[in-house]
Amino acid sequence: MTRLFGLRICVSLSLFLGLVMTSVAEERPNDLSRLDPLIGGEWVCVSWDGEAPKHQQVLRWEKILGGDAIRETMEKPEIDFCREGLIYWDSEQECVASLVITNNGLRGQATVSWEEGKSTWIGKVAGPTGRNMKQKETLEILAADRLRLVSFNPTDEGWVQRHVLEYAREAAD
Repeated sequence: MTRLFGLRICVSLSLFLGLVMTSVAEERPNDLSRLDPLIGGEWVCVSWDGEAPKHQQVLRWEKILGGDAIRETMEKPEIDFCREGLIYWDSEQECVASLVITNNGLRGQATVSWEEGKSTWIGKVAGPTGRNMKQKETLEILAADRLRLVSFNPTDEGWVQRHVLEYAREAAD
């Protein structure tokens, strides 16, 4: 009898927790959907500060984990550089966030906000030596097949523009 009562409590608790977790998941904002236009195909850098890029640079975004995260990949094959990132909803900070790591020992994290048709990524990057650097980038979709990424360096007076890169989407395989 005691075992049956304990089993009923476990089943009831499991059902209750399942409902609570489902409710919480449904309340979570899905700001990742704002990145849907980036998903699929390859984005190839066609302009670096108004000039032809010195190295080929390719960006890819794909939904993973049932759409709860986005994998971002950047490759520069000519100089053996690769960056992998995860973009996800951070429930502690209540915002979209990203984590990145590169094959040369850099790692970074950022939070993402949106305004005026752009996403702004602000965070920090740490190198193998442990040196931390602040970082800011804006990402703007110019057209269905055009994208602009602007990077900034921090100064005592605020952020100063560093590079402007433009990308063109190539069709998905």
